Amino acid sequence: MTTIAVVGIGQWGKNLIRCFDECTTIKYCCHTGSSQNADWMSERFPEITLTESYERILRDETVDAVVVATPVSTHATLVRRALQANKHVFVEKPLTNSAAEARSLVELAANRDLSLFTGYVFLYAPAMQRFFEELQTDPPTHIRATWQKFGSFAAPIEYSLACHDIAIGAFLYGETFTEATVTERVGIISDADILGVKYETESKDQLTASYDRTARSKQKSVIVVTESGKRYEFVNDRLYELHQETYRDLTPESVREPLSAECHAFVKWIEGGPTPPTSGAFGADVNDVLELL
Repeated sequence: MTTIAVVGIGQWGKNLIRCFDECTTIKYCCHTGSSQNADWMSERFPEITLTESYERILRDETVDAVVVATPVSTHATLVRRALQANKHVFVEKPLTNSAAEARSLVELAANRDLSLFTGYVFLYAPAMQRFFEELQTDPPTHIRATWQKFGSFAAPIEYSLACHDIAIGAFLYGETFTEATVTERVGIISDADILGVKYETESKDQLTASYDRTARSKQKSVIVVTESGKRYEFVNDRLYELHQETYRDLTPESVREPLSAECHAFVKWIEGGPTPPTSGAFGADVNDVLELL
């Protein structure tokens, strides 16, 4: 069985630990932050070694892969060191905060025949997978995305929210975006908390997106109109199709949450399975678009 180490046990790191624990062996968690998080680990996963030494993890030849769940500003250094130590890497979105650095990491992973995976969790929702299947025979002609929530003000809105829709749009169109135009940018709590963007592919397919992380309500919606005139909506991890003036729910029944499916996909890839949709190259494509904003 694949053996991994998780770096970072903040809110999302805890979720990753829970999901990876279902499908593989976690030997270490590297942590230099809150003592409360360390206590959480000791109480729930006493069998996992808690360490402050990243070097210890990199030197351990029994560790096959490293999962990076730290602030994006640290991604490039942590991922590069792991790849140089011949470890496969799962890194939370976005891959880095630099398009050039992202491409460099993809090249390094390829040269060492290592798997580099970017954590865009929405693409592993059963409803999103069904969405993709529906569009294979009836391609989208327009995508509109909206996201309302409150919080996550520490990271730039481009890194916390916009990168997800860039990934979703590229996944559904089967083509990355080559242009991005900011139509609205408003700062309230941080420099930018309301953002509007229009993305366009080389084929002139468009995605319009709006984000508000100061909203009282929480909802994520992706609306697609197809060549045949069908209307689909992916909303809060469910998929609906407008059919004869009513909506039908196309969401597949699944016992596996999207994050769990994502973690399983990474482990399967390491163990010889198919290349997942969010490989490092895909993550670098998203970084290229982020740099346009």
